[in-house]
Amino acid sequence: MDYSRWSKRALIERLQNLDKIVGTQEPAIATNTDIVMVTTGDVESTTPKRSRPPMKFDFSSFPKRKVAFKFSYFGWAYHGLARQGNALESEEKRLVESEFPTIEGEVFRALASCKLIEDESSCDYSRCGRTDRGVSGFGQVIALYVRSAGQYISDEEVEAELAKGTDASRITRDEQNGGRAVLLPLVERELPYVNMLNKALPPAIRILAWSPVMPDFNARFSCRSRFYR
Repeated sequence: MDYSRWSKRALIERLQNLDKIVGTQEPAIATNTDIVMVTTGDVESTTPKRSRPPMKFDFSSFPKRKVAFKFSYFGWAYHGLARQGNALESEEKRLVESEFPTIEGEVFRALASCKLIEDESSCDYSRCGRTDRGVSGFGQVIALYVRSAGQYISDEEVEAELAKGTDASRITRDEQNGGRAVLLPLVERELPYVNMLNKALPPAIRILAWSPVMPDFNARFSCRSRFYR
């Protein structure tokens, strides 16, 4: 519309009429129900889903084998090698171990973190020797039962393995495995114990090597010599 030829009075009347028209109209957003409506499905979809609790690791599904670990450590920041009792047994013991850290405490934390042991009291643990607070060790040996990549086998499977020439030393049966027969893997196919533990241990403690040992091996009493300097 061309307002250039309208008089001043006519323009004022036009504006007043437009104000009256606009004043009688409600805002569009108030009547637009499509914008403000939320369906039940929308509400449910935005509700955060409950996370499932982590599944407990089933140690009974995995056989164990006895091994010896050779490791080294700088003991300057630790209260000796030996822990006081089972360091992870209770919250009280964990607090003591946290305040007075030991080399063994760190090792057992790593073993538990890697799911190699279920608890300290049932792994037939033994150590070669002790070192005092602040003392380092560069050839310490411990022995214990740890989780293996092997498998439980039946008596029939034992006979079949022996018949096809499997080394009899790879088939074990002991109390730690509830008397069940276990077919152990070859060393090169076993769990990478050294890498697993070194990733979980602090830099001051390093696992150097591991070796399979007989069930009656004891790191203390099977030791032939010790060297201190």
